[in-house]
Amino acid sequence: TRHLLIVGASAAGRATLDLIRQRGVRVSVVGFLDGDRTLWGTALDGVQVIGGVDQLTRAVDRCHVSEIVVTLGDGAERAWLAQLALCLERGIAIRRGSDVYEELLHRVPVVHADSSHLLLSVSTAARQRAVSRVGARALDLVGAIVGLLALAALTPLVAVAIWLDSGRPVFFRQRRVGCGGATFELIKFRTMTQEAEADGVPRWAGRRDPRVTAVGRVLRKARLDELPNILNVIRGEMALVGPRPERPAFVDRLERDVPLYHARHVVPPGLTGWAQVNCPYGDSVEGALTKLEYDLYYVTHRSVYFDLWILIRTIETVLALRGR
Repeated sequence: TRHLLIVGASAAGRATLDLIRQRGVRVSVVGFLDGDRTLWGTALDGVQVIGGVDQLTRAVDRCHVSEIVVTLGDGAERAWLAQLALCLERGIAIRRGSDVYEELLHRVPVVHADSSHLLLSVSTAARQRAVSRVGARALDLVGAIVGLLALAALTPLVAVAIWLDSGRPVFFRQRRVGCGGATFELIKFRTMTQEAEADGVPRWAGRRDPRVTAVGRVLRKARLDELPNILNVIRGEMALVGPRPERPAFVDRLERDVPLYHARHVVPPGLTGWAQVNCPYGDSVEGALTKLEYDLYYVTHRSVYFDLWILIRTIETVLALRGR
């Protein structure tokens, strides 16, 4: 069992402790260190706040620490740098709390992350992937051709089912926000009643939403309502894999309420995505925050292999009818 010391006893530090416990990681958290003197000597969630920066090397020696997790806010590490460097010389592993969060949950901690560090990570990832844009587009087109064959085979059956259940139209078009904030017209099979937003007020689809038709419920379960998005992929407005595109009205609200929401628009939106195979539809600001954490993890770890893994997970989701 490794001995771990958390630098920073704020909400981010305690969240890191909770996450380590929930995931059953084989480490012993020996204590917190924090610059707030009022916390010294107190116990937070059963773990002692040992002291401040001057106690760092002593705590490492006394508790046989092999790893330090830093959960301080933006720029707060400066006073700790010299002492952390001494620990680094001794072979102690030093990691950010956000790195632990990503490793255990495969999500980016938007609320507790160092925002400048996160923005740089997203920017670096976006620049690196720009070089392989031609190859990624070729992969999208190959996948889109396969999807187009499936769309051609299923459209007559789905069209008849929708028409018999709730009439026309069969297809539904809606403005969505894509790469770089540009809008485009998304194409889907219609799954809601024709008067779903008769008052003109945009609403998220909720669980057991009464606006969803009987056939629409089946299509959503199998994620088949999104199959016509293949046409958007062929037109270059979407990719096979990426963050799902959101409606402009929701984007305006989420950009005000959710930190770094803009960052998900640095890559093309996808027919499927890391958030889609890991969590249900987001029908609230809280749900959108969780999806954003998965989306930013995808942006910073994007690769052909990751895309293929997400496509495999998507097939599992469709076959298991885990959509909504």
